[in-house]
Amino acid sequence: MRLRNCFSVLVMFHLKAVLMASSLVTLTLTQDDDGAVPPSGRYLLAPNEPPDDLNNNLVRQQHRLVHPTFVATASSVVRPNTVYRVNVVVLPASPDLILKAMIIKGRGHQIASATDVADAGSSHDLLLKIPASITDGDYRLKLEGYDPQHPQKALFFREGRLNFRPDFLSIVVQSNRKIFRNGMNVRFRVILTQMNLKPYSDPITVFMLNPQGFVMRRWPSRNPTNGVVTLTYELPSYPPMGNWTIRVEAMLQVYEHKVIVERYYIPFFEVIPFAPAYVLDSDDTYTAGVTTSFHRARVANGNTTVQVHARPVNSSIRDYRLVSEEHPPWSHDFSYQVSLDSVKSAVGSRSLAGWVVRVTTAVHSYFMGETRRAFIETRIIRAQLKFRFAGMKTAVFKPGMPFEGHVYVMYDDNQALSPEKLAAASIVLRPSVTNTNGQLKNLPEIVVPATGEYVSDGRAKKNKLANEFTHWMDRQAEDAEFGQFRRTGVYHYRFTVPRDAKTLRITATYKDGEGDKVSAEMRAVAFYSANDMYVHVATSTEQGRLGENAVIHLRSNFGLQVYSYVVVSKGLVVYGATGSHPHPTKLLTFSVPVSSEMAPTFKLVAMVVSPAGELLADSVTIPVHSFNRFTVNVTAVQARDHSKETVQLVTRTRPGAFVGVSLLRSINYIFQADNALTPSRILKALYKLEPFTNLNYLGRCTK
Repeated sequence: MRLRNCFSVLVMFHLKAVLMASSLVTLTLTQDDDGAVPPSGRYLLAPNEPPDDLNNNLVRQQHRLVHPTFVATASSVVRPNTVYRVNVVVLPASPDLILKAMIIKGRGHQIASATDVADAGSSHDLLLKIPASITDGDYRLKLEGYDPQHPQKALFFREGRLNFRPDFLSIVVQSNRKIFRNGMNVRFRVILTQMNLKPYSDPITVFMLNPQGFVMRRWPSRNPTNGVVTLTYELPSYPPMGNWTIRVEAMLQVYEHKVIVERYYIPFFEVIPFAPAYVLDSDDTYTAGVTTSFHRARVANGNTTVQVHARPVNSSIRDYRLVSEEHPPWSHDFSYQVSLDSVKSAVGSRSLAGWVVRVTTAVHSYFMGETRRAFIETRIIRAQLKFRFAGMKTAVFKPGMPFEGHVYVMYDDNQALSPEKLAAASIVLRPSVTNTNGQLKNLPEIVVPATGEYVSDGRAKKNKLANEFTHWMDRQAEDAEFGQFRRTGVYHYRFTVPRDAKTLRITATYKDGEGDKVSAEMRAVAFYSANDMYVHVATSTEQGRLGENAVIHLRSNFGLQVYSYVVVSKGLVVYGATGSHPHPTKLLTFSVPVSSEMAPTFKLVAMVVSPAGELLADSVTIPVHSFNRFTVNVTAVQARDHSKETVQLVTRTRPGAFVGVSLLRSINYIFQADNALTPSRILKALYKLEPFTNLNYLGRCTK
């Protein structure tokens, strides 16, 4: 009687290892024909076999009946005060296993360990609690498998290195302003959230450093209130000018926030200019305005001088060239028209794209005998449009499966188009494929019409049986489908590639009502599979929300019954499960609950074993809406103080919530400094926890 037991180990780090053939390491343990295991064992590393002939290797693999039996998934990143998960999927018709995972530091110091019995056709998570006191060092993950009938007999032993990262918190510092002067109070908050978006409650240490790096103030062991620490620092009368640093230390994680300190004394009057930050090189003129702030006890009068300078973007300030100088009538608030044709003539350039125009205003007061100057710069950008496909120049598609992507349009310097310009724009995508016989086949066009035009109007003329309600519903569906492109200039396309396709070519054309027309092209090649078997993962959830489910669609070109998936976010395995279907199917749908650990985005990797024993996988990335989930009511009570020197704010929200109020002058809001609490800063802090590093997987195999 011939017995042959095959064990396959795949350890995937950063999720992408399962998608790359070179990252798959298959460990196969075989037995002799008489059923005895050789003393030394035979371990076959599939990627390392000499590829004498690809077909011979495939025949040899099928002859040996090398089928994967379980898949282990873990992360290559270890963080303090987190739960490290090792997901193990035992495929059906596989023997039970006793799994043991350990994290070792240095020469044998064990940090955490977990043991579990893995049954056939199930998914298990080995949970390893990482202490908060770990430090930087050489960490390794050991994964061992034992026979349940013979616990002393090790079936495999794998080991891989882990990368230590001290960041385990999302830290954001909010200050009352970006630029301070001498004698001011620097009021700031430190907002700390954990990986699961819960507030951090352990003590932290905060420092205030001057530009030379000297510690000016230290707040040790500050306990956050609902994850927030509020502090105040008074600047000296003669502070060093430059960038001051607010440093936050939580365990080994260090976060720094910069503020600017200047020596400033309140003058009798000020000059405040304003102008657009960008203008197109096709514009003839633009408006630069000036407003002055005078002491209310004096009547201001004087004269004004306006100078226009220009220089290339990459040059220094000394390269400014004088374009014009005028003396318009003085007014406390006036506007000035800058002629770009005059700038072209003065600098001797046919195009101003890539130039900076500075408007300097000098106001002289007769009463004080003082002159105040202020300037503002405007960058000239190219009016040329950039129309491209997102992603790699050469994409990969799976024959017979849906193919989707994004195409976007913007100005040449990555500035977004206005919604008014996009409303009159249209896009036409023309996909074509080349099949295995070399024949060219054109697929149906994808048309994005301009606002007010509908693709369904043409179908309604052909279909005489359609009623007005159906026609109205089609128009509403088109407005919802093309609404994203008309707001942002990004369009998400999707179509199905024929089964016999070998190469794919997509040409896209953009044109709008202003006469601009650009085109783009993308090419794609077919995904390689030894047995022409593919799986495809898609989602109908555009944005996941906490407490809700994300709907996942799994498609294949063969009948499948058992599938497994792993969810990863911020470089750590969050969740893994195994599902089954009563009968073989090529399309199934399942849902995944969205938790706070998946913010700001998570990746789901689905794995299926084909009938030929080939491990197939595909992934999808879904963003998560993780903040602005609760409503806060703010009411201003102005009748409490009749002197109008104070304003009372009343907030209403859920019990136990921390409410912080920060007031900002409207003139400072236009600068969009990084001191305010904005959604982009929150997302940026969360995305810093994503370890966008190279893949690392278990590359050593020992008995």
